[in-house]
Amino acid sequence: MLHGQYELLSEAVWGSGLMMGGWSLGGVGGRCCLGVTIFCLWLSIRHCHLLSESNHLQHKVRMLWKENRQLLEEQIALEECSKESKRLCKEGSLKTNDLCTKQQQVGCINHEEQVAVMSNLKHSQA
Repeated sequence: MLHGQYELLSEAVWGSGLMMGGWSLGGVGGRCCLGVTIFCLWLSIRHCHLLSESNHLQHKVRMLWKENRQLLEEQIALEECSKESKRLCKEGSLKTNDLCTKQQQVGCINHEEQVAVMSNLKHSQA
């Protein structure tokens, strides 16, 4: 990948007939100097690109940390709500059971009273 980018940059410079300081860079020495210049330019461009990418990734990491912290806070709040709901359900269930037991006891007493009254009625009619 890096080699391909170097080739594109090299072609752009060589193809344009680059002149440096008014001197044509011809011959072996010129090509070598120009090659180093092109490579340095490519490194500079690549460095800027990597810095930009690094900054973007750092920003993304900060956003993800913030989101993670918010989700953890929400999870803790939901767990507390769940515990409170379970406690309230248990209390409600106990109260309901107590009321049912009392009603059954009252119902048994009323039933026994009704049986006694009916029995007395039968005896008095006979």
